[in-house]
Amino acid sequence: MRFGIICPPVPGHLYGMMTIGRELRRRGHDVYLLGITDVASHASNGYVDFAAIGIAEFPAGALDSYLNTIRNVNLLTIRKGIDWARTMCVALCRDGAAAVESLDLDALLVDQCQTEGKTIADLTGVPYLSICNALNLEGDESGEAPPPFLPWTPGEGIAARRIRNRLGHRVFASMMAPIVSQTNEFRKARGLSNLRNWEECISPLGTINNLTQGIDFLRGTNKRPMFYTGPYLDERPNETPFPWEQLDGRPIVYASLGTLHTAKWHILESIASACATLPVQLVVSLGQWTNECKTIQLPGDPLTVPYAPQLALLARAAAAVTHAGANTVMEALSHGCPLVAIPLASDQPAIAARVAWAGVGLVVPPGKVTNTRLRTAISTAIKQSRIRLKVDALRQEILDAGGVVAAANAIETVFTAIAPATNDSPQSVNQVNL
Repeated sequence: MRFGIICPPVPGHLYGMMTIGRELRRRGHDVYLLGITDVASHASNGYVDFAAIGIAEFPAGALDSYLNTIRNVNLLTIRKGIDWARTMCVALCRDGAAAVESLDLDALLVDQCQTEGKTIADLTGVPYLSICNALNLEGDESGEAPPPFLPWTPGEGIAARRIRNRLGHRVFASMMAPIVSQTNEFRKARGLSNLRNWEECISPLGTINNLTQGIDFLRGTNKRPMFYTGPYLDERPNETPFPWEQLDGRPIVYASLGTLHTAKWHILESIASACATLPVQLVVSLGQWTNECKTIQLPGDPLTVPYAPQLALLARAAAAVTHAGANTVMEALSHGCPLVAIPLASDQPAIAARVAWAGVGLVVPPGKVTNTRLRTAISTAIKQSRIRLKVDALRQEILDAGGVVAAANAIETVFTAIAPATNDSPQSVNQVNL
C-alpha cells in the first residue's frame, strides 16, 4: 500500500509518526510525509519519502520562527497559534489533496491534531485513520473523562465532576471553532458539506493511541474504535553524541523539559539544586532554546548536553524529571523509570494528572517548584516501593500492548478490511471487521 502521513510540524508528533512510517516501510509499504519544507529532514531521518505542501505560505525557516514565538504561552501566542493553524488548514487541504492524487496514495494516517484529514479524504475518496501522539482529543458526552489540556480528575460516578467535565469538553470544542470555520470555507468552495464540529474530523475507522489503558482515564462513551498500542518505539540507532564516559556510577536522574517550552531557567536551577544534595548524578537535556540563550551554569555540576539519547538514558535512569510531554512519559514508563512531572503547557497538565492517578510518579506544578519540594519528590520517586510496583506493572502493560508493531498491525488490518469497498464507501465503519 501507499500511505501518506499528516501531522503537526513539531518534533513530539513527528517522532511518533516517523516511527510508524519506518515500521510500515519495513513491511514493504510506500510511505510519504506530507509536510512543510522545514520538516523534510524528519522524513529523511525516518526513512520515508517527502511531499512538500504549503510552499507559498510556509517557506524555509518559517517553522523555527513560529516555534520561537509560541514557546512561552500567553494570549498573544495562542492567537498566533490559531492564525498559523488556519493558514495551515487551507494549505494542507489544498496541497494535501493534490499530493494524494499525484502520488496515487491508498490511505492516510492523520494526527488527531490535524483536522484536515476528513476534507482531504472527502476530496479524494482515500480513507484515513487517526493517530494519537498525545492525549485522545475526542469528547466524552458522559463526562467521565475530563477534557484534554486540563489537570482534572475523571468523573468516577460523581455528578459534579461529570457536569464539570462535560462543560470542559464544550469549551474545548468552542476553541476549535475557528479551525472548523476555516475548513468549512474551503469545503464550501469545493462543493463539500459543512462540518458541524471538529470531532467530525476524527476518523470513524478509529484512532491508534500511543497510551495504554493503565495510564489513561476511563471514558463513558466511545463513538469510534480505539486501538491502545502504547508508545511508538523502535530499535533505530541513536546518533546523538553523548559523553558516556562521564557517568560515574551513581543512580542517574534524567531531566528534560521537552523540545518547545525549554527555556525555564528557574526550574532547571531548582532541579539541579535538588539533585546536588542527593546521592545521584543529574543528566540534563537542555533543548534548542535553553542551549542557545545563555551560558550553562547550574548548581551541583550536573552533566548537561544540548540533546540527549533519551531512550538509552531512560533505560539506565533511576528517575526522570519531565515536563510531562506524552512521549517522554511513555518512554520513561516503557523503561520502568518513575517520574517527577512539572507540567508546563498544552496537554502536559492533563498528562501529569494521569501520572499521579496511575501512581507512577509525583507532580510538582511549575508555580510550586522549590528546591525542597523537588528534592523530596525525586527522592520519593526513587525510593518508594509503591511507586516502583506501579511503574513495573505499567511497564509490563506497555510491553504487552505491542507498541509500533501493534500500531502497524492495526493499520494494515483496518485498511485491508475496507480495500474491496473503497470506491463505494471508504469511510464506513461497518465495513471494518476487527
